[in-house]
This record gives sequence, C-alpha cells and structure tokens, in this order.
Amino acid sequence: MKGKINILLFLLFLFPPLVEAKVPGADEIFQNLLEAENTVSFVGKRLVVDWKFPPHSITMEELIIKKAPDRVIMEILSPWELRGKKIIRDAGRIWFENFEKDEFLPPPPPPEFSGRKTFFQDISLLKRNYNVTISKGNNHEPEALSDESNIIAGRKTYRIEITPKYPGRPAKKLWLDAQKHVVLRMEDYSWDGRLISLLVYTEIDFQSQIDEKIFTTSPSGQNHRIRELKEEILSLSEAQKRSHFPVKVPQNLPEGFVFKGAYIKKMDGIQHIHLRYADGLTTLSLFETKADDVNLWDKQPPEAGRHRVEEISIGKVNCKIVSPPGRVRILHWTTKLSFTLIGEISKSEMIAIAESLILGE
Repeated sequence: MKGKINILLFLLFLFPPLVEAKVPGADEIFQNLLEAENTVSFVGKRLVVDWKFPPHSITMEELIIKKAPDRVIMEILSPWELRGKKIIRDAGRIWFENFEKDEFLPPPPPPEFSGRKTFFQDISLLKRNYNVTISKGNNHEPEALSDESNIIAGRKTYRIEITPKYPGRPAKKLWLDAQKHVVLRMEDYSWDGRLISLLVYTEIDFQSQIDEKIFTTSPSGQNHRIRELKEEILSLSEAQKRSHFPVKVPQNLPEGFVFKGAYIKKMDGIQHIHLRYADGLTTLSLFETKADDVNLWDKQPPEAGRHRVEEISIGKVNCKIVSPPGRVRILHWTTKLSFTLIGEISKSEMIAIAESLILGE
C-alpha cells in the first residue's frame, strides 16, 4: 500500500493537476475598480493620444499624482507648448493652472477626473446594453497574466472588453491592474469601430504617503481658473418646480437609455436645465433654456470649422447638426425653447429624439 502511495505522489510531482485560474466576473471587477478609486494612491506617467481629427492625432505626456480618495494632480509634460499646465482636483473643485484667461479649458481627462462611477456604478444597466468580456490573455492559464500584451508599466493586468449590443454605440477596452485594480490602459472606440483615444501608463508607483501640501493652491492673477464639481441631482418633478420655464421631456429615447437625473446650471446668469440619460457606458445630455435668452449654445462651437456641420429641417424647424469625427454629435434647434442635444449615438437616433420634442409641441 505504501508503495502505491509513493508511486502516486511521484506521478503527481511529474504531472501536477491542471487548475484553471479563475477569471473575476464583471460585477467583481467593477466593484474592485470603484473601491480602488477611493483607496489607492499612486504617482505615474502616462501617454494620452487622441485622434480628434483623423488621420491626425494629439499626443500628450502627463504626470499624475493621485491621493485617495479624490485628490488628483494632472500636469502636462509634453508637448512643449502645453508643458506646465496643471489640472488639480481638491475639495470638490477643479483648479486650472497656467491656462490663459481666454484659453479653452479642456474637459477633465479620464479616468480620474471624469469619475469612473459615471460609467460603472450601474453594472446591471451596462450588462443589459453591452457585452463584457474579461480575460487574462488568449487563455485562462495563470501564465497568461504575464503575457507581454497584458503587462502595462511592468504590472500584470486583466483585459476587459466592452462591446455594444446595439449598433451605433461606442466600445471600450480596459487593462486593469491585477492587484491594485487601477486602470492602466484604456482604449475608446467610436460607433463605427475606430480607435479614437488611447490612455496608457508608462510608469506607476503605488504609494500610501503623498504630501497633502502639494494639492494646496492659492489662485491669483489670470492663470488660475476654477470649475465647481458638485452638482445637485434632481428628479424631473423637482426640476420642473425650480425651472423658469416648462421642461420638455423626449418621448422617443434610443434603446437601452434610461433617465439618470436633472441638473440646473447657470452660465452667464442664464438658467439651463440639463437632462441626463445613460445606457451604462455612454451618456446622452439634453440642455434646455428660454429661447429669448442669450444662449451660449448658439455660439460657434470651438474649432467648428473642422467639424462637419449640417442643416436639416424637422417639421418647420431649422436644426443644426455638428459632427466631430468619430465623436459625440451635437444637435441644436430653437422653438419656444432653445434645445441642445449632445450624445455619442447615431444621427438617426439624434433626429428621432428631436422629432419627439419638436412634433410633440
């Protein structure tokens, strides 16, 4: 009997049992990601490439200092004409340093500033409208974590692919640190499958001790500008009560989109009602204001000359569609109210929403 046991142990030594490494599910992956947002601090460098006007690209190298839960410094290292510009998030505000008075402020770069919660807090909605595939490489073996394509900044990662179930929607790929659960690489794809932006860390050092003094800033002169981050989320009924005009709600939404909240914004003293819808990955925004007000959305959009601008008619209403290459579309029109619809959806879906509002009046 003892001899049989020894032979069995010898065979197990030569031929160890194959144990398939468990790949986390979508719920676990995104929960880890959200927890890391509030608990993980680090210093790193990353490249951000944006194919804003294909085939041309905009490439920046950035220094990122993240102190959990919500303090972030992003400093541009290159190109030289942007070097030294900083975006600092602290105490519910974003500070823009070394931007000229009239210089166009860029939207906060993902993922730290825009907030991963915007996209991943409603996992059931995401999975309802998108296919989520999580892998360690070409197979589920433990060695696949060490596959060269899954090593980012010297760290092992899981690869997450998010693809739409409905045509005309964007897609996304993420490489998530296998231990710290921080996004180390992110690729965004347009509705027609083209890569339109890339973010990838080239260096990252996870640190628990980051001096809070570096987030302290005293704005002075013309090179500091502030944008408030805090927004009060309202129900439709509450937005109606606080609005200076009757808020119009679209009756024809694209498949999968649900109402996520209303916001009241004041720009140059003018009240705007912002209705936000989401499908789990992308958002759809409808801005409304009084037609007789001076409307910021009637102004020429930044670099509009490089976008395709098309004028159409819905009923007897003239509408303008601004289509940046592979990006969000902007549809603007004026009836009794002034409307601006912004979303990363197809042109036909944008028009259908506008029709439900225009023809419903």
